[in-house]
Amino acid sequence: AELAPAWTGDAPSKRTLGGGIVIEDTALGEGREARHASSVDVAYEAFVLREDGAVRGAAIDRATARDPYGFVVGSGDVIRGLSEGVKGMRPGGRRLIEVPWQYAYGAKGRPPKVPPKSRLRFDVQLLEVGAGFVS
Repeated sequence: AELAPAWTGDAPSKRTLGGGIVIEDTALGEGREARHASSVDVAYEAFVLREDGAVRGAAIDRATARDPYGFVVGSGDVIRGLSEGVKGMRPGGRRLIEVPWQYAYGAKGRPPKVPPKSRLRFDVQLLEVGAGFVS
């Protein structure tokens, strides 16, 4: 019988969260972890996905490291799929987040850039994690 390879401690790079949100870490960061109620600054590009999972056209939205997008995780500031998808990231980390339409812009979409019932992909770099708000 063959022995299983030794566990290296690396988390699986691609996993599915509740609601069918798929995350894939392409680089792990260091420092404070993004959690519910954390304030985060991210650089990202957002794309609409075709039914076959391929990217459809150019980015529909973006934020850069020079002009990052900030939000509070779980606050409703952004679509739920992005907010859920950044949980567990650390500054410097990069992650691909695929978001089903139910956790994106819903049945109506966001015309003209996002058709109805569109799955989205976010290519995210987490720049900073703050303490967030205290309720």
